[in-house]
Amino acid sequence: MKVHLIRSEGFKMEDYNHVFNILNQYTGGITFVPSEPIILPDTDLEITFDDEDVEEFSEKAYTWEELFSVCNHYRVDKNIPDNEQIFLLTDKQNEEKWFGSVDKRT
Repeated sequence: MKVHLIRSEGFKMEDYNHVFNILNQYTGGITFVPSEPIILPDTDLEITFDDEDVEEFSEKAYTWEELFSVCNHYRVDKNIPDNEQIFLLTDKQNEEKWFGSVDKRT
């Protein structure tokens, strides 16, 4: 199985290379494919952080639909078959403040 490892433009190349190299040090049925950085579209969603130790602030965030749409557009643009996976690495916030997720619609 191939996994296309894509990154948003703001995700540090050094961090991307570390992840890519760690994943590729293991042999087996999964091959990781590098990519050029992609530009995430603008988002209108803002989430508010309220912490006792820090003054309340808002930050732009992406919905899961927006992030999965980026992956789906990448799949179409690069003619990636449905049996190959796409993982997006980004430094941007998401609506749930989660580390990661999978698109359950596919």
